[in-house]
Amino acid sequence: MLIRPLQRENVLVSKNTAYIILGLLNLLAFPAVIYSFYGIVETQQAIMRMDDQIPHDSGTYYLLLMSIFWVFTFVEIAGRRQMLKPITRWAGPLVLGWLILGLVVANIIPYWLGRSLTSAGYIACHDPKEISRVGRGESLIYQKTPCP
Repeated sequence: MLIRPLQRENVLVSKNTAYIILGLLNLLAFPAVIYSFYGIVETQQAIMRMDDQIPHDSGTYYLLLMSIFWVFTFVEIAGRRQMLKPITRWAGPLVLGWLILGLVVANIIPYWLGRSLTSAGYIACHDPKEISRVGRGESLIYQKTPCP
């Protein structure tokens, strides 16, 4: 049996196009991660202001998982540079570890914020504007008065 090396025409996209796509995904990850942290800050400020109602969507923290593209880019750069070659040996565990850490953080943040809201005297009520959900998480409104 004769094994032939991979031929160049089997490549779906060029290397430059792949780098452009990876760069665009990195740029899209920044607002997604910032939006997740903005939700934390906004909720904490609403607690300090003692707002009557505080909307809280626990599914937005899964946007933190988009930061995995930063790890992909780091591994890609490490693979191209001779000095960083030992890092590529740990690329698989690094990506998997980052993904698991992102999932853990995306589940801990809503739990932590929910406890903060409950300890501040808020009651969790389901959002009446919520019709259906495709994403993971729960859309709640925390309010000082009992749920209608």
